[in-house]
Amino acid sequence: MVSRNLGDGLRGTGSPHPYPFVSPAACSSPPAPTDASSTFARRRISAWVRLRTSSRPRFVGAGYAVIGLDPSAPMLEVARRRPEARGARWIHGPVTTLDVRDGDLVFMAGHVAQFFLTDESWHEALTTIHAALRSDGRLAFETRNPVARAWETCTPDRTRRTMRDPVLGEIETWTEVVDVRGDVVVTTQQHYRFAGERLAAQTTLRFRTADEVSRSLLNAGFVIEHRYGGWDRRPFTAHDDEIVVVVRAGV
Repeated sequence: MVSRNLGDGLRGTGSPHPYPFVSPAACSSPPAPTDASSTFARRRISAWVRLRTSSRPRFVGAGYAVIGLDPSAPMLEVARRRPEARGARWIHGPVTTLDVRDGDLVFMAGHVAQFFLTDESWHEALTTIHAALRSDGRLAFETRNPVARAWETCTPDRTRRTMRDPVLGEIETWTEVVDVRGDVVVTTQQHYRFAGERLAAQTTLRFRTADEVSRSLLNAGFVIEHRYGGWDRRPFTAHDDEIVVVVRAGV
């Protein structure tokens, strides 16, 4: 979350659009590490965070009040260590622990909107965010379009890749789909193999249609300003992979 405390606020980014965006994650976001995930998982998350946030504006250094919220303590530990994060306030907990009422912008990255599996939990998240924003504050996020059926690309052959860690050496990772059910709830399993060890973690995501996303936002009191089909801000069409939205908190 970002609140302005100097200047003209969020439009001073040099972008023709008021809110700069980052690149979307691959077919499966890395899971938050648990105690059983060991130091490797924290390093893996650290690398993912570094790659995915490299193009974000440096709001803290520009004089904005910035709050970072995550239910994963190890993820927050990684975020706190980043030099550009000094001065931000960190909240460990679910979205309902957000305790402000005058934010200018809430940005949900990494397809986090898909982690709210039920309509009830998603509505609770949206109404909490609406309450945290000032009148006319903005919410921006992305979610995958179920029409594109992205889960069909999550096969071991198509997602397998190798990276090198300076401490652990070569790390192999791949993703596979475990289950697809209901109104498109997809469970994937991400595998890691390194230094003779193998770890696996499951992630379950909800794929909402563009109409479902729009209705849920309107029901939570938001006004839809922009809907894009990708991070290049092209207008959304029914067959785009991504649904990227910028919405305004109504009165």
